Amino acid sequence: MKWPLVIDRQKKKSKGKWEPVLNPWEVYIQQAAMLISNNIKNISPCQLCVFADDLTRPSDIKKSFERSLADAISFRLKKQNIANKIFGVNRLESHSSLLLQVVDTLLGCVMFDYKKQAGLISEKLASKQEVVVERLREKLEVKSLAQNKTYHKPNYFSVWEFNEK
Repeated sequence: MKWPLVIDRQKKKSKGKWEPVLNPWEVYIQQAAMLISNNIKNISPCQLCVFADDLTRPSDIKKSFERSLADAISFRLKKQNIANKIFGVNRLESHSSLLLQVVDTLLGCVMFDYKKQAGLISEKLASKQEVVVERLREKLEVKSLAQNKTYHKPNYFSVWEFNEK
C-alpha cells in the first residue's frame, strides 16, 4: 500500500503562536529529487527534462525551484556514481501541461494496440487500459490503432509506423 506524504506546516506553541514544523519547500524538493533520481538511475541512455507543477517559492528562499531541484537530483545521482542525466527543469502551471497529458494518453492508446498485436499486454493491464483505448477506436471507427492511417474526423489524428530502412 502506498501512503501519501502529509506535511503539517504549522505547529501550535504553548503561547498560542504558530511555528513551522517542516520546511515544505525543502521537503518537496527532496521528495521530488528522490523520486526522479531513483527512477532514472537504471535507464541508459537517459536524458531527462523535468516539468514540475508550479510551486510558489517562499520569500526567504533565494535559489530558484529549477536550480534547487536540479542540484538536489545531481547530488543524489553523484552519490550513486551516476552521471547527471537532467538537462532541464521547468515549472508549469497545472493547466499548461493539459495538452501534453492528452498527447500522452493518445500515444498510450496507440502503443497499447501495437503491444496487444505483438502479444505484450497482460490481462491485468488490458483490464485497466482497454476501456480508454476502445473509446478512441469507437470515435475513429476502427478495430485497431496499430496501423498507418490518418483520420480527419472527428479531428485530425495520424499514426505513422517508423520503419528504419
